Amino acid sequence: MNWFLAHEKDLADVFAEAEHIISTFPTPLDHLGLAYLATFDGRKEESTKNYICYLLPYWMKDITELPPESMNKLSLANVFVMLYYFIQDDIMDSAKGEHKDKLPLANLFHMQFLSIYREMFPAGSPNQHLLQFRCISA
Repeated sequence: MNWFLAHEKDLADVFAEAEHIISTFPTPLDHLGLAYLATFDGRKEESTKNYICYLLPYWMKDITELPPESMNKLSLANVFVMLYYFIQDDIMDSAKGEHKDKLPLANLFHMQFLSIYREMFPAGSPNQHLLQFRCISA
């Protein structure tokens, strides 16, 4: 369990930042977004865990040599893309459109993910091609 406990503080910071960002969404998407985030919050016992989404940047620490703030930003971006994909999956799996009200929320999550990546990989940076690849695959 050291693979999780070693990053508990980082995870708390990332989810707190995600909560802060989502709380700025227009009403009612802010409340819907915070509730949706809570269902995947790795800090909460009853949540659905998706450790690889938000802990992968920290697990790669030894081979990337990135500063902690970059790993936090990558983890935050991963949280938003995870939320985006789970909503897309919910919508595709629903037979009667039960989750269609989450579609605007999914778009806000996607925009947050892209915003973080654009900040980290500005046009002309040596790693800008990684952003293009990630956006195409998203």
